[in-house]
Amino acid sequence: MRKKIVGKKFLVLTLFLISTICLGLNVEKLVGKFVKPSNPVLSVSFVKQKPELPRGCEVTSLAMLLNYGGIKVSKMELAEKIDKVPYEKNGFKGDMNKGFLGDMYSFENPGLGVNVGPIYTIANQYLPGKIINLTGYPVGEIYKMIDKGSPVWVITNAKFKKLSGDQFRIYQTKTGPMIVTYQQHSVVITGYTNDSIYINDPLAEMSNKVVNRKQFEESWIQMGSQAISIQPK
Repeated sequence: MRKKIVGKKFLVLTLFLISTICLGLNVEKLVGKFVKPSNPVLSVSFVKQKPELPRGCEVTSLAMLLNYGGIKVSKMELAEKIDKVPYEKNGFKGDMNKGFLGDMYSFENPGLGVNVGPIYTIANQYLPGKIINLTGYPVGEIYKMIDKGSPVWVITNAKFKKLSGDQFRIYQTKTGPMIVTYQQHSVVITGYTNDSIYINDPLAEMSNKVVNRKQFEESWIQMGSQAISIQPK
């Protein structure tokens, strides 16, 4: 009797799947909410940016990413090597797409941060041909990298949620206007669930800080969808 029941259940499931395919339905969409995916958090060595680099979140997060990739490099070495631009010169602000803007080492002098371009460049010096630039890609590509065992360096903001318009400024650079926010921040994504993102935040006290996934995604997109990772092994 048990065999007949099992056989009937198998037949019903088979007919269901065949019907969804014939009707052009998305099977994954239909049954996905019943599946609980396994999303382990990656073990990424944690590095704090302070006190040495009060504005050095981008290079500190890069150090964590490269360390995970087997490269022994410190945040201070990266801070020294990354391209830099003056905060202001001849009436123009420096371009964060070309280098770190201003002073990374002290709040006594003006400074802000750096965008993905110079970070991608210096990362390639340590892992040539193995750095993947995910900038501009859909957020799902980040999760694919996590699933493959590669953490992801990103630009977000210090609040980890979408900012209001009054949090942004327009800097005039030699190459044109640049929209910036003093809330700019960089972290390493180490894992995720349906509702949460796990990050190594260089301003935190320990690894794998948990933040709201939807809000984090919105903040990442607002900051230009900037991200890099290491080619999975």
